[in-house]
Amino acid sequence: MQVRTMHFKSSVYLLIWLAIALPPLISGWGYYMTPYVQRIHHTRYDLYKPSGFIGHGLGILGSLMIIVGVTTYSLRKRFRSLSKLGKLRNWLSFHIFLCSLGPFLVILHTSFRLTGIIAIAFWSMIIVVASGVFGRYVYVRIPKTPDGHFLNVHQLHEQRSQLIQTFSQVVPGHENVLQAMNIQMEVPRIIRPSQALTWAFSQDVLRFRSNHKWETLASEYNLTDEQTHAGAQMVKGLQRNAQQIALLQPFQKMFTYWHVMHIPLAMVMFVILIIHIAVAIAFGYTWIFGA
Repeated sequence: MQVRTMHFKSSVYLLIWLAIALPPLISGWGYYMTPYVQRIHHTRYDLYKPSGFIGHGLGILGSLMIIVGVTTYSLRKRFRSLSKLGKLRNWLSFHIFLCSLGPFLVILHTSFRLTGIIAIAFWSMIIVVASGVFGRYVYVRIPKTPDGHFLNVHQLHEQRSQLIQTFSQVVPGHENVLQAMNIQMEVPRIIRPSQALTWAFSQDVLRFRSNHKWETLASEYNLTDEQTHAGAQMVKGLQRNAQQIALLQPFQKMFTYWHVMHIPLAMVMFVILIIHIAVAIAFGYTWIFGA
């Protein structure tokens, strides 16, 4: 149920992301695809140029999203007194939503022309976003308690024993079924980061293919609908548990290194963003606020 809720929230965020990002991209597509030297003659030049009504507005909205996304998540993570405002993973999703949509709107604001300090800001922003995507991939695969603390390997092995015991009571011949589903009774020991990432990708692919395979096995073993449904949930739990045990140590180490790299990169992007805003205001580009 928790996994379904997370998938539903992700789908809602994606739909909102597309609903905000696609309209200006589609409506300004003709302008963005026009060669730079010819854009001044385009009918939508005054609207979509970086200082235009829409172009400038996209830059302001995107910058605000980045600022809000960074500051709110940082405050929630650092101050325990804010824990009543929601779970950390929900704030992380909100942070990712704003800090991916915001940079996209900033790219539209630049109308894909990157020179000078804008180029530095753009590439630092792209690196930060790419780093954030990688960091999220690692972070969500590190098992955590509901309040966000990392589990240890002993707790994960206890979960695995309970899942196998419950599975054996629901599904007859469970050992053969687990073997057929490529669920290893002994979790491999993984140390190197490159090996950990490769194995994580392979397990992700395996989980996508497991639903059809489980239905086939359930039919072969003549399982009831109730056994099939319960077994499917436990198979997913065992696959996720095996991945967590194998990746716990290398992914925790990678996340620590990532955290050391991501924060300075984000700070560089933040400083350049503030400089750009200050320069724009100094030159009188205040959008509707200067009217």
